[in-house]
Amino acid sequence: RGQFMPTLRSLLDEHIAAGDEKPAALVTGTTPKFAPKPRSAALADDEDGKFDVKQDFTQVVDCDGMALAARCLVRLCENGNLTVAAELLQAKADVNMPEPDIGVTPLIAAANAGHLDICKYLFRKDADVNSPVGDGTGRTALHAAAQSGFASVVQLLLEKGADVKAVDLTKTHSLQLAVRHGHAGAAELLLKAKANPNSADDQGQVAINDAVAKDRFDLVTKLLEFGALVNVRNMAGLEAISFSRTPTMQAIIMKHDVNF
Repeated sequence: RGQFMPTLRSLLDEHIAAGDEKPAALVTGTTPKFAPKPRSAALADDEDGKFDVKQDFTQVVDCDGMALAARCLVRLCENGNLTVAAELLQAKADVNMPEPDIGVTPLIAAANAGHLDICKYLFRKDADVNSPVGDGTGRTALHAAAQSGFASVVQLLLEKGADVKAVDLTKTHSLQLAVRHGHAGAAELLLKAKANPNSADDQGQVAINDAVAKDRFDLVTKLLEFGALVNVRNMAGLEAISFSRTPTMQAIIMKHDVNF
């Protein structure tokens, strides 16, 4: 903890010195989606608003109900800073507490960015593999890793018990996201973990439709291998062949369509 304290305090001091209108990148290099809220007045120790580096860590995070620690931890995990993230957790930060702006947990941030080492460390600290984003969308770390295409992270999450059947607010599951974004490796891992290739989102869209639309023969072949149906109609009445753009793809779909 002794080595960690100056590091965190320096980070917070930079945040305060930067002012409310400065982007989060000035603090940790994070992307704007995790931009912090304006600093709390409770962090201003003196009249000049300078953060007191002599304050105890506990006093610092208590001023915002641990929200400050959560923001810091999420950004560190997103940016791949395992050393400081580990020190923050050793200082009793909550490994499962979402940052207060959009509800991202440390694990979701690390999984989304593909930081396998940080994900492994978070699990050693009892991270909840199925904890969703706190913004009501219902997306989990597996959704994040699948969409970003980090197969090694997807594999780790599955080994730790990630639910392949979990869906978000639009009933989209991880396999659909992997296919939709063209990540064959992640998609195959999810299929081998018994993800349902025929699970439809709230628009009736299934994974093979996205694969066909992208003209991805590899994804279409893999989905068919695991039992994908080509004649499932979405809410607009369209099925897989409706999304095909080439004669070759149409031939593949027709070969597996019970109506032909």
